[in-house]
Amino acid sequence: MIATVDSLSVPWVDDIPWRELLGPAGLLAFITYSHLGREGTADPSHYLASAAHRHGLVLLDQMGPLDSPDHVRVDLLLFIQPLPVPARRLP
Repeated sequence: MIATVDSLSVPWVDDIPWRELLGPAGLLAFITYSHLGREGTADPSHYLASAAHRHGLVLLDQMGPLDSPDHVRVDLLLFIQPLPVPARRLP
Protein backbone atom coordinates (compact mmCIF):
# COMPACT_ATOMS: atom_id res chain seq x y z
CA MET A 1 0.00 0.00 0.00
CA ILE A 2 1.31 3.46 -0.86
CA ALA A 3 0.27 6.71 0.85
CA THR A 4 1.57 10.19 0.15
CA VAL A 5 1.81 12.52 3.12
CA ASP A 6 2.26 16.26 2.84
CA SER A 7 4.04 17.80 5.82
CA LEU A 8 1.26 20.40 6.09
CA SER A 9 -1.47 17.77 6.68
CA VAL A 10 -0.20 14.80 8.69
CA PRO A 11 -2.78 14.03 11.45
CA TRP A 12 -5.11 12.09 9.12
CA VAL A 13 -2.58 9.24 9.23
CA ASP A 14 -3.73 8.29 12.76
CA ASP A 15 -7.32 7.80 11.54
CA ILE A 16 -6.53 4.99 9.09
CA PRO A 17 -6.57 1.35 10.35
CA TRP A 18 -3.29 0.50 8.58
CA ARG A 19 -2.79 -2.94 10.13
CA GLU A 20 -6.29 -4.06 9.16
CA LEU A 21 -5.79 -2.86 5.57
CA LEU A 22 -2.53 -4.76 5.07
CA GLY A 23 -2.36 -8.48 4.43
CA PRO A 24 -0.31 -10.76 6.69
CA ALA A 25 2.89 -9.92 4.81
CA GLY A 26 1.79 -6.44 3.77
CA LEU A 27 4.02 -3.44 3.13
CA LEU A 28 3.10 0.19 3.71
CA ALA A 29 5.08 2.91 1.93
CA PHE A 30 4.76 6.53 3.03
CA ILE A 31 6.09 9.05 0.53
CA THR A 32 6.49 12.35 2.35
CA TYR A 33 6.64 15.85 0.94
CA SER A 34 8.24 18.26 3.38
CA HIS A 35 8.07 21.94 2.54
CA LEU A 36 11.26 23.85 3.22
CA GLY A 37 10.69 27.35 4.51
CA ARG A 38 12.51 30.07 6.32
CA GLU A 39 11.91 28.28 9.61
CA GLY A 40 13.41 25.00 8.32
CA THR A 41 11.93 21.67 7.34
CA ALA A 42 8.57 20.40 8.54
CA ASP A 43 9.62 16.73 8.43
CA PRO A 44 6.75 14.34 9.25
CA SER A 45 8.94 11.21 9.46
CA HIS A 46 8.96 10.95 13.27
CA TYR A 47 5.20 11.49 13.44
CA LEU A 48 4.61 8.81 10.80
CA ALA A 49 6.91 6.33 12.53
CA SER A 50 5.06 6.85 15.82
CA ALA A 51 1.65 6.55 14.16
CA ALA A 52 2.63 3.35 12.34
CA HIS A 53 4.03 1.89 15.58
CA ARG A 54 0.73 2.67 17.37
CA HIS A 55 -0.99 0.64 14.63
CA GLY A 56 1.32 -2.34 15.21
CA LEU A 57 3.65 -1.78 12.24
CA VAL A 58 7.44 -1.88 12.24
CA LEU A 59 9.78 0.45 10.34
CA LEU A 60 11.61 -1.62 7.73
CA ASP A 61 13.60 1.14 5.99
CA GLN A 62 13.78 4.86 5.42
CA MET A 63 15.27 6.51 2.35
CA GLY A 64 15.75 10.17 1.70
CA PRO A 65 15.98 12.86 0.91
CA LEU A 66 15.21 11.80 -2.64
CA ASP A 67 15.75 14.05 -5.67
CA SER A 68 13.00 16.65 -5.75
CA PRO A 69 12.28 20.21 -6.87
CA ASP A 70 13.65 23.15 -4.90
CA HIS A 71 12.10 23.86 -1.49
CA VAL A 72 10.63 20.35 -1.14
CA ARG A 73 12.14 17.37 0.66
CA VAL A 74 10.90 13.90 -0.33
CA ASP A 75 11.42 10.82 1.87
CA LEU A 76 10.26 7.22 1.61
CA LEU A 77 9.40 5.22 4.73
CA LEU A 78 8.61 1.50 4.52
CA PHE A 79 6.66 -0.32 7.24
CA ILE A 80 5.69 -3.96 7.59
CA GLN A 81 3.23 -5.86 9.69
CA PRO A 82 5.24 -8.35 11.74
CA LEU A 83 4.27 -11.95 11.22
CA PRO A 84 3.07 -13.83 14.29
CA VAL A 85 5.62 -16.03 15.98
CA PRO A 86 4.47 -19.66 15.88
CA ALA A 87 4.16 -21.41 19.22
CA ARG A 88 7.19 -23.56 19.86
CA ARG A 89 6.63 -27.14 20.94
CA LEU A 90 8.83 -28.48 23.66
CA PRO A 91 10.19 -31.98 23.05
